Amino acid sequence: MLAAVRTRKARWALVPALLTASFALIASGGGAAQAGGVPSATCPSGTRVNITIPEAGAPVHPAVHVDTGFYALSGFFWPPSTLIACRTSFKAGHPVVRPGGTGCHQGALPLQIPSELPTDLSTAVAVDWGTFLPGGWYFGGSRGPDWATVCWYARQPANDGTPAGAPTTGTPAIAAASVPS
Repeated sequence: MLAAVRTRKARWALVPALLTASFALIASGGGAAQAGGVPSATCPSGTRVNITIPEAGAPVHPAVHVDTGFYALSGFFWPPSTLIACRTSFKAGHPVVRPGGTGCHQGALPLQIPSELPTDLSTAVAVDWGTFLPGGWYFGGSRGPDWATVCWYARQPANDGTPAGAPTTGTPAIAAASVPS
């Protein structure tokens, strides 16, 4: 009984330290981490989109609609595994569109966005460039240190429990993505 009381007191003693660390991170300009996530880079445009990465064998997650524009990965969290994409602008010297990547279901066009995750939590990082994503419906694909894959559908894919990779009425025949000139 006495050991249980000591353990409870020890847990409550950690609360002020955790709150202080959280407030210090927010005050330093770093983004707040979500459950199981990492602090995210700041998004000067103020437009963020959470793109869920479907897990094998898990129920189908709804795709998220993303407006046409330039985007970069600014953070991620789980569960469920989710990419945080920040709307950005084009920056000379970087690719306009970067096709390819892995982790997409059959019928989706994989596109890559740069990973602008902060590496040093004491310094605020702002996302200042991205690659072009056509407007449509997105799931997340694989995530690497420099690039993250997002999976594009021109129309909303079916969310009826159809197994991943199986053709659905909502999965379009993929045509080349339009690129701004």
